[in-house]
Amino acid sequence: MALATQRAGISIAQVMAATGALTDSARCSIADDFMRGKSEWLVQFDDDTVPPKRAIERLLALKEPFATGVYFGRVDVKHGLAPHPLIYRRVAGGEYMPVEDYYRGEIITVDGCGLGCSLIHRSLFEAVRDHYVVVRSPTSMLRPVPPDDVDKHLALGYVVYTAEMAAKDDEAGRHRNYPYFLMDSGRTEDFFWCELLDPLGYKPVADTSIECGHIGEYTIDGEDYRHALYPLQHDAPLAATVLGRGEMVQPGGGATL
Repeated sequence: MALATQRAGISIAQVMAATGALTDSARCSIADDFMRGKSEWLVQFDDDTVPPKRAIERLLALKEPFATGVYFGRVDVKHGLAPHPLIYRRVAGGEYMPVEDYYRGEIITVDGCGLGCSLIHRSLFEAVRDHYVVVRSPTSMLRPVPPDDVDKHLALGYVVYTAEMAAKDDEAGRHRNYPYFLMDSGRTEDFFWCELLDPLGYKPVADTSIECGHIGEYTIDGEDYRHALYPLQHDAPLAATVLGRGEMVQPGGGATL
């Protein structure tokens, strides 16, 4: 994929990996490394996702600050369980439901997504840093909170994590990454990131033609999803290709940038 991306005229400045860490801390570490550089875009591919060729080029073509492909939940399809796309709309009560009312190839704005095939512009990380105040919990966990919520957290024993505190941690060899991604309230770090961005006016835009495999006991992909929905003629309702943002025709026959 890197060679194909470079052949398309896209320069890959750095390839980063964070191993031996929880997913949220790994993503925070990579994001901090990214922000110390000068690249415009952060591409994230998880080690259990298999993106299609030209995925980076196609994500960039959306010209959106937060773009994603689609991969599917790992379930036992061999025993009749149906995978769901890991793109979501938020419903009443704050719960998330998988988005399934789309044609393959449609470009859709969603409220949440997995980050295993995503493209994020550095301006979004800057916007998060500019808007939120980082506080430290009594157990030393860092968390970004809206300015209006700072006093509420201080009353619970949190303290504002200042630049001076960060410098002292660095001097002591205890560098703390900015907490862009957190496992929170029983949910994964990708929802936390999306909810940080939502009040700032940013949502993920999904190109549903960029389908990744999702590796588990075996690899789950879009064909497994469509077959579970329409086991007898699963291609019939999806036999269309979307061009741009609405023009539809019938078919004829992760790095830093």
